Amino acid sequence: MVDKNLFHTTIDNKILNAKIFNVLENKAPIWKYFYNPEIRIEAGEAKYTTTLWTEPVKWADGMDYKDFKKGEELQHSLTLKEYGNFGDIFSEDLSSLAFQRPDETKQLLKVKMRNIINRMKHAFTQTFKKDIADDNNYATSAIIKEAEDFYKLGVDATSGINNSVAVWNSIDTQAHKLMEYSKKWNKSGKLICSFGMDELILILRPQVHSMIVSQLYAPSANIGYVEFNTKFGGVIITEPEGDKDFIYLFDKNTYQMAIAIDYPGNGIFIDTSRYAMSLKNYLFKWLFLFQGMIPFVNVVKWQKT
Repeated sequence: MVDKNLFHTTIDNKILNAKIFNVLENKAPIWKYFYNPEIRIEAGEAKYTTTLWTEPVKWADGMDYKDFKKGEELQHSLTLKEYGNFGDIFSEDLSSLAFQRPDETKQLLKVKMRNIINRMKHAFTQTFKKDIADDNNYATSAIIKEAEDFYKLGVDATSGINNSVAVWNSIDTQAHKLMEYSKKWNKSGKLICSFGMDELILILRPQVHSMIVSQLYAPSANIGYVEFNTKFGGVIITEPEGDKDFIYLFDKNTYQMAIAIDYPGNGIFIDTSRYAMSLKNYLFKWLFLFQGMIPFVNVVKWQKT
């Protein structure tokens, strides 16, 4: 018999019922932007589904519903990631500790749960970085290559243009291109578009973010309106996997994450009997996620040559 509370509460929910996924949503930018609670989980499989547009049908006498076409339905299965058990052991019985020193126990639990959550966040973020670094997840035309100096403070020797201005111009131009129907920016080669700047997530290597901010926000530049957080739907500053990628521009649906095991009613399908635990002095959370990139959604990245 599966203990359906095993993955939703701590070992003793009277002490601390840690709604861990709510915490992650508020604290982890990857989770905040790409976790999708509406992902369909059926028969042990998670699928992201969308429908493409159809061509308009001109009116003619005698038309009925058979003359109208259904939009092409696209589906992509996400990979199941079993991260394992993130936990921390106590030096004494947890139930006895809670009874004898309840205030101290709450503080101790808070620290230990914070460590567990941060370790989980690190784990799925590393998977995310590996996925978005893989060139095989991109259309060839969606990988923009520039000399490494392009991403550094300075001025282009040929044009005399400040690199910060050049980088920002490239990002802004590409963002507008994503909002035009095109087959160039998604791996599947479907005719799609993103529907607005607020649909886009900008991911920057820290050095690129600092370069743009330090130069374009300077009073002498006089273009302080370049505010990433208001221009785009989200901004993530992080060090990419490897050293060749510097910038990513995603449609918000480019990457999807879904909980494989959660509270009753959200697709519990794994036989968890082999994960049963009854330790009284162990605080733990299992993490099973479906996650991955969607091939029929816009995504572009900038690399060094």
